[in-house]
Amino acid sequence: MNSIIKIILKVIAALLLVFFLSIGLLYLLTEVYGYKMVSKNEGKPIKVQKELLQSARQLNLVPDGEVKNIILFIGDGMGINQIELTKTRYFGKNGRMNMEGMPIAGMVETKPAGDELITDSAAGGTAIATGYKTNNKMVGMTPDSIARISILEVLKNKGWLTGLITSSALTDATPASFGAHVPRRDMQHEIAIDLAQSNINFLAGGQGGFEGIFPGSKMSIAKYAENRGYELVTKNEKLAAANDTLVLAFFENMQRDVLKKDSPEGKSDMQLKVLTTEAIKRLSKGDNFFLMVEEEGTDTGSHINDAEYMTEHLLAFDEALKVALDFAEKDGHTLVLVTADHETGGMTIVKGNEQESMQVSWSTQGHTLQPVPIFAFGPMAAYFSGKYDNTEIVKKLGRILGIDNFER
Repeated sequence: MNSIIKIILKVIAALLLVFFLSIGLLYLLTEVYGYKMVSKNEGKPIKVQKELLQSARQLNLVPDGEVKNIILFIGDGMGINQIELTKTRYFGKNGRMNMEGMPIAGMVETKPAGDELITDSAAGGTAIATGYKTNNKMVGMTPDSIARISILEVLKNKGWLTGLITSSALTDATPASFGAHVPRRDMQHEIAIDLAQSNINFLAGGQGGFEGIFPGSKMSIAKYAENRGYELVTKNEKLAAANDTLVLAFFENMQRDVLKKDSPEGKSDMQLKVLTTEAIKRLSKGDNFFLMVEEEGTDTGSHINDAEYMTEHLLAFDEALKVALDFAEKDGHTLVLVTADHETGGMTIVKGNEQESMQVSWSTQGHTLQPVPIFAFGPMAAYFSGKYDNTEIVKKLGRILGIDNFER
């Protein structure tokens, strides 16, 4: 009997040894060697809308000619699967979003400078805006802390009218990459000062950073911008009557407050498509203009692995895009581009039924290495087909416009 007990105890001891050795190996893999254990996070099923929206038209290629205006749309965190999910939810599996109706498509790689593989919005936005790779967290400058001029700044110096619109704060990394130069993206007050001094004609987004005090004074940075000639707008009904020269418009919660996402008070009455309309109305009064429009909610929804939140904001982004495409189609000299700074969430659609719901799986709450799509419409759109690095976007624009600032 004693011998049987001894054998059982030895077996238990061996099993415990294997268990603890496995735990130790797992620790080595994850903490020492950097391997990540990826767990599949399947959120609640997302229902397909019963009354589908009307699909967008397939747009035709525009004959190549002079590009007088550029409208760049950036869906923060928007990967190809985010588009597919949104399309299926609102338009059906055979439907089409406005961006999908653009005649030229390609894929863009998003890696930052150095050995890092995964970009943040600061490095991604800087690459798109300036054609330079930089480190994560750096805005509008290279790793050596040299400020690099953006496509918006180059064109502004050439007399083009310019605009920046975002559903996030104007001082957030992506919009800041086009009009500010700081070593860290969290330097919101410094970014706000750069934007206040930029003379960008139409600035619209959240106020974060502009409430700070301008150095050496008792006034806010927003007031400083007003003293420099900007007309401050904080109410929807005041926007249409604002001047055509310098507008600084603040609208909060254009991406729904994640803590109040199921409550009406968590959402602004202002819409991205309205701001896009107002910007184009003003900027098109000049001979040439450059406008960047960003949707942040696609990134936020993917970070929190909330498919409903993400698709709601991607639909709003696509509706704003339609405003630009309608203008470009009539104008004939406007190039419209749609892309992303990176993909967020590692999202895939794992099962579903067009008549019922879809199941989404997320692999992370962070960014991924996935290439992101790019769509183009207008003269010279064919330049943007194929697969290439995000720094090539602005280089292609430079070649089209005869600008050599971005060539290396």
